[in-house]
Amino acid sequence: MNITEIKKVAPILFKHKIVPYFHGQQGIGKTQVVKQLAKEMGLNLVHLHLATQDVGDLVGLLVHNNDGTVKHARPEWFPTTGGHLIYLDEINRAHPDVLQAMFSFVTEGTIHRHKLPEGCVIAAAGNYQSNMFNTTEFSDAAWMSRFCHLDFQPTKEEFILFAEDKKAFSVASFIRNQPEMLQVQHKERLNTSMITPDPRSYLDMIAKLEDESSIESMRYEVYSGIIGPTAAAAFITYKTKESARLSGKQVLFDYSNVKEKVLEASQKKTVRFDFLNTAVEEILAFLPKNTLEKQHIKNLKDFLIDIPCEMSLKAVQSMHELEWNQKNCILNSKEFVEVFKSKKLRNKG
Repeated sequence: MNITEIKKVAPILFKHKIVPYFHGQQGIGKTQVVKQLAKEMGLNLVHLHLATQDVGDLVGLLVHNNDGTVKHARPEWFPTTGGHLIYLDEINRAHPDVLQAMFSFVTEGTIHRHKLPEGCVIAAAGNYQSNMFNTTEFSDAAWMSRFCHLDFQPTKEEFILFAEDKKAFSVASFIRNQPEMLQVQHKERLNTSMITPDPRSYLDMIAKLEDESSIESMRYEVYSGIIGPTAAAAFITYKTKESARLSGKQVLFDYSNVKEKVLEASQKKTVRFDFLNTAVEEILAFLPKNTLEKQHIKNLKDFLIDIPCEMSLKAVQSMHELEWNQKNCILNSKEFVEVFKSKKLRNKG
């Protein structure tokens, strides 16, 4: 993911309290981008080099209270107000004990009894897990599942523009002419095999990002960094197929958003019985075990009026036989029956 994409995705992750973890080679601009993000979002940057920290630096040293008890003093770096971006730099060079201390901080913003105020966000970065870098063993699934892992791969053009912005014109010109000299090209990339799905990842991250249309072009890469590429591909493929069908619950609970599709599928010359019938069958199976709200009953009435007459009649006949305590709200509804009869006569005409 290049810098432009990182800057687009990161604020959305922050909004949902999802911690991005930028993986990349040394010296490619991870820290510079985090600094730029903080500035552009109006946040104060708290830069923690975790490789140089111990647990006491993060949790706070013990101090004595007047009543004889002890407590952990608030560390100097720990914010007391909102508006901060806490940057966990070189996170995979930290001592294992430090990583243990950071578990609840990454997911909940807490370390022992210290809790980040609202309005603070967290980002992390580190080098690739490979023989090229001296890193802490990092295969713990519970630790990995706390982040959205993003492969940080700036383009050469992004580097050239940054160099020009820093008035390093000779460097920018040289790299523009000989781009192969920018850095040694290694095969190292983010090892996505270490990223696996779990319930927390789906509910605390994936579910929150589902309505974020601005990340659509990067959705697979973002989801791969949360639940791994296999699960991400399966999930996105399922959604694509699911969007091509009509479910009974869509009709009952969100009919205004699928009504146009229903009307289109109900056109006389091109009726999509396969598309509509699945929803009818799901509704009939759902009704006996559930109680509908007033709006949901209205949705069902509208649906029965909109679909082809023969399907409506079949659904109403089946409804007579259901053990569903609300069926009279439809079958004995004078308004619905009148509209339904009118539709039937129109179809015969």
